Amino acid sequence: MQLAARDDHIPLLIAFFPLAYQLDKNYPYLPQKNFAEYCQNRKMACVDLLDEFRKQGKEKIFMLDKERGYDIWHLSLEGHGITARVLSDYLQQHGYLH
Repeated sequence: MQLAARDDHIPLLIAFFPLAYQLDKNYPYLPQKNFAEYCQNRKMACVDLLDEFRKQGKEKIFMLDKERGYDIWHLSLEGHGITARVLSDYLQQHGYLH
C-alpha cells in the first residue's frame, strides 16, 4: 500500500485504533507499539489514538451501552469526533491541511 501511494504521489497515514479494553491503564498487550516501530523504520506516517482515547475514557469513546450490546470495537459518535480532531490536528501539524 505504501509503494502504491508513493507511486501515485498520495500521502499515506496509518491510524491505530485501540479496542476498548486497551484503554484500561494496566492492560499489558499493546501491539500499537510494534506497529509504530514498523512505521518509523519505514518512514511511514502513523497516528496512535491510544493516549487520546485513554484521556477521554472508554465509556465515552466506544459503544458500551449494555442495552444495545457491549461493543469494544465500534466508536460512539463522540469517539468519531475525537478521532476526527486528532487526525485533523496531525494533518495540520504536518502540512497536509492549510
